[in-house]
Amino acid sequence: METEILNNDSEVVQPIAKFRNAYKRYGRTSVILRGLNMTIPTGTIYGLLGPSGCGKTTLLSCIVGRKKLDSGTLFVDVKSKLDVGYMPQEVSLYEEFQIHEIFRYFGLLTNQTEGYIKHREKELAELLDLPPTNRLVCNLSGGQQRRVSMAVALFHNPKFLILDEPTVGLDPILCESIWKYFIQITDVEHKTIIITTHYIEEARNSHTIGLMRSGILLAETSPLRLMEMNNCSSLEEAFLTLSQKQEDIPSDDNYPPATRQPDIFKRSGRIKWHRFAAQIYKNVSWTRRNIPITAFMILLPFLLFTIFLAMLGKDEMDVTIGAVQDEITPGIDDCNTSIPIKSIYGCVAEKRLSCEFISYLRDKSYTVVMYKNLDEGITAVRRNKAWALLYFHKNYTESLLERIDRGKKASNMSLANSLLEVYPDNSIYYIAHRFTWDLHSGFMQFMENFLRNCEIDDRVIKSPLTEGEEIYESIAVRYVGLNGYIIAILYYLAMVYTSSSMVYEKSKGLFERTMVTGLTKLELFSAHCVAQTLMSLCQNGIFMVIFYGYFKLPMKSGIGYLIILIFLIEYYGMMTGFVIVEFIDEERMVTYFGISLVIMIFLTVGMLWPVEGMHWTIRPMSQMNPMRMAAETYRSITFRGLPFTNPLMYEGFLSVGSLVLILLLVYVLKSRND
Repeated sequence: METEILNNDSEVVQPIAKFRNAYKRYGRTSVILRGLNMTIPTGTIYGLLGPSGCGKTTLLSCIVGRKKLDSGTLFVDVKSKLDVGYMPQEVSLYEEFQIHEIFRYFGLLTNQTEGYIKHREKELAELLDLPPTNRLVCNLSGGQQRRVSMAVALFHNPKFLILDEPTVGLDPILCESIWKYFIQITDVEHKTIIITTHYIEEARNSHTIGLMRSGILLAETSPLRLMEMNNCSSLEEAFLTLSQKQEDIPSDDNYPPATRQPDIFKRSGRIKWHRFAAQIYKNVSWTRRNIPITAFMILLPFLLFTIFLAMLGKDEMDVTIGAVQDEITPGIDDCNTSIPIKSIYGCVAEKRLSCEFISYLRDKSYTVVMYKNLDEGITAVRRNKAWALLYFHKNYTESLLERIDRGKKASNMSLANSLLEVYPDNSIYYIAHRFTWDLHSGFMQFMENFLRNCEIDDRVIKSPLTEGEEIYESIAVRYVGLNGYIIAILYYLAMVYTSSSMVYEKSKGLFERTMVTGLTKLELFSAHCVAQTLMSLCQNGIFMVIFYGYFKLPMKSGIGYLIILIFLIEYYGMMTGFVIVEFIDEERMVTYFGISLVIMIFLTVGMLWPVEGMHWTIRPMSQMNPMRMAAETYRSITFRGLPFTNPLMYEGFLSVGSLVLILLLVYVLKSRND
């Protein structure tokens, strides 16, 4: 049989909230509420007392609709979330904001007029003895921050106030003034207040007291009646007596099966303009308070892409190579001495051919260091003083001329001495590959020029392979991997920008507090899309104008294709951030997951190594990576100039666009389930 709640005139009071046989647990072992029964009368102050961990905060979260019971029933007699004022246990305020900005933000959330916001700000500042409202929240003391937090709960004058530890750390005189205000608004305005507190004697001012321990309500009555029933002179003594009695009662370990719980408040499927405007105001205010960070985020892509291009540098590299010329006698002749050498067919070398070839390499930006003998040169390579050693045999020029003149009739000695021996350091693949290419192509070009001067057809030494017209022109070394790098960076920055802002609000309790005011995830998502779009416009505008406008990076197709592709990639990153935070609440784990994801993209997008050269176990993963398709589309736009009807063009748009829609669907479904 339910106990009726009477007021001072012995009339039955309609409850504003009522729990019956309520159960709630986290996991399988952490049971928070154990068959709790509670009735909160309308127009009264309900003091909820109990030690930390007894379930008070969970109970309040169920009342405001942020959590649901596993079993049992909960009735709340309010029409909308605007009728509820909630002060969580944490401060849950934007630390970068001024006090008046906090009031304006929550005023907009609760659909208040400008006049009301200014009036209420002045009224609450006087009531709660707040510091000047132009002070930043981060510069306030802990007690001052809690008073601002309480003012936010009171700001829109709700009919049902839920205050979790509101008087912790406050001055006793101020506490007395606040309690007088609470008694006044319940008696005169018939508001209902539920207060949790550690200060048991402070709860004497409550109309009703609920003593809670281990998820069970031990008693629920007026303070005086509670002390009379337990023959005690203080509430603390009564609480101790009831706790001891609870210890003598065997606990019931039966946990009922979970049942589907209805929503406490009706869901709003439409975007409310005032709540959307509040989010825009919040984003604008945060930006004004963090101009250096915002400027850094806007310029970061440009800085990273500039570093990337500067890091790759020009096609020629400043590489040191060594050389040993046994055909030059020290002290008698050198490369500056003109010693004409004539072949039997009349072809004349004005200088040693080894000197001519070394001069050619120096013109290609290679630094050539001369060594006395072969052993000294090889030692220099082993000590990392040179990347390769060139060894020219004695009589190298004469032997090479004889080889040209006589062909297959040249002597074995001439054939051996005409060889240029190379001792390379192949520890870095690209340097070794580039040097080998320059050496072979340079030597062929050098010999072709020499033969033409000797009036010999240079085709006799050319390769029988010849290249036809280029289908797509070759690109400079500095552009290799640029498309994959840009895509990965833009994706990562959008993901980090979204996930970091969302997980920050969750970790500080801001997300829960704003949701209690009625804000929906759709409104939060829409406002963040606006912020992300503006951020992307600034980021992309800067680097595109500078790189593709001023520096004239390759752009074969229209710039419009590239703009659409980049925005799709950034929205893909944004949606990834939203979905990550839906499943992971811890800031550290969100960071780890984001870094791991972008590293995997870096490795499989084909930027570091072509997909065709990957191991067969990794190649399918790379080929199915939508970002690889986007990278191919980026390359087709900038380097190939393909029409949109070509699969290499539209596959990237389709793959990334499909992922955006899939992640949006996951986010919507997860939000509805929550």
